[in-house]
Amino acid sequence: MKKVTLSKIEIKKKLAREKPRNDKELYNYIRNILNFRIPAKTVIPGHTSPFKFISDLFFERVTDCVVLANRKGGKTRALSILHHLNSLFKPGCWTTSVGAIDKQAKRCYDYFQEYVDYERHSNNNITILYKEDIIRTIKSETVYRNGSKVEILPGTLSQVSGPHPQKAILDEVEKTSWDVLQQFIGMPHVLIELI
Repeated sequence: MKKVTLSKIEIKKKLAREKPRNDKELYNYIRNILNFRIPAKTVIPGHTSPFKFISDLFFERVTDCVVLANRKGGKTRALSILHHLNSLFKPGCWTTSVGAIDKQAKRCYDYFQEYVDYERHSNNNITILYKEDIIRTIKSETVYRNGSKVEILPGTLSQVSGPHPQKAILDEVEKTSWDVLQQFIGMPHVLIELI
């Protein structure tokens, strides 16, 4: 019998295709496959950890939420992880990320592209894991082979009036005009607002 030896990257590619089934597997996936440490412990009574926010949305234990956290608290990075995991493991999942400030939507998308844009990030050892899963990735949209899609839009009335994705995120909601916010609320099947 011939012995088959897999390289570390081949093993990691295989593990990257296994959908997390519970919080522990999800935490380990984010830590070991995406190489990102996300706080999982709640330190203030009545608050929620950043990991709980991701896990509750990924496992769809909640459908709508508002996230309030400090500046530099990791909200945007957490969303980029969530965008990728939803797209990879939920075929046909369409996510729209709207930024009240266009720069914020682009920041989240730039983080997201660190996982999927092999052309721009080929040296980070993560994009190689997902190269086969991506049909195309451009400045404002990434399409997965399984039919999933992530797009970014500016927070204007015309941009939030058309699409009806399964999941929509509005970043910097406190800087959004009332008419844009009302129109945004009608967009998705799942609603996430960041403050």
